[in-house]
Amino acid sequence: MSWHVAVDYRKAKAENPSLLPALDYGEVHKVGEDVIIAALSDDIGEIIPSHNLARVAVKEAITNLLEDSHYLAKLVDCPEVGTATPLFQKLCESVRSALIRQLINDRNTSLVLSPTLIVIIASPAGTIAMRVGDGSIVYRQSGRSYVSMFQQDPENADPTSIVAPNALEKMEIAFQPGIAEFICASTGGLIPLSIQETEHRPRAPFFRPLDQCAAMAETDDDIHRGLRAFLRSAPFIDHLQKDCTLMLGGYRSNGYCAA
Repeated sequence: MSWHVAVDYRKAKAENPSLLPALDYGEVHKVGEDVIIAALSDDIGEIIPSHNLARVAVKEAITNLLEDSHYLAKLVDCPEVGTATPLFQKLCESVRSALIRQLINDRNTSLVLSPTLIVIIASPAGTIAMRVGDGSIVYRQSGRSYVSMFQQDPENADPTSIVAPNALEKMEIAFQPGIAEFICASTGGLIPLSIQETEHRPRAPFFRPLDQCAAMAETDDDIHRGLRAFLRSAPFIDHLQKDCTLMLGGYRSNGYCAA
């Protein structure tokens, strides 16, 4: 039993794309063979900083989780909202401090800080996730339909930033017991393409190719190649309005994962 996972990003079309830095970032790490932790961030600020603040947020979040190995192990064994809340609150405060330190080091204290953040911990016991701002996490358990872990609003034009004064109040935590055979997390740029506007449910045609990629992959590299091909396909690029980062994972039990 093991995960195959990867993260990749795609920039939206722009008149001078080479002049615009990527403002999204994501990472996924395996903890053993049957646990993954992931973080994705999207800097939604209007001013482009000298550093990718989304990258700073993700790096700090992942480091925070890995360094608190005792609490992480406890959460993997007992993935409940009550157990996760103190860990995620501490993580948010740590990310906030890291972002402020980065701006002070850059002498860019006038910049508007606006990174969003989503964090995922997935194991055979279940998937628990945290979100501040927008972004989506869609999963599928064996023999079931695609489900979004958080309520989605494709028209939400003002998502909360991780450094907003009310970030902890706006922080959402969701838990789904049992193994997710397929999981896909993305920053906010993909919500208009992947979430239905009226019912706010996952668009199955969007996720099926990714699900098939995860089911057929035998290595993390297989997942990454399929993910890159998907993000660079003509139909996808033509409809992408914002930069996006996407994490894709498939859990194989007894060497088999069915899409």
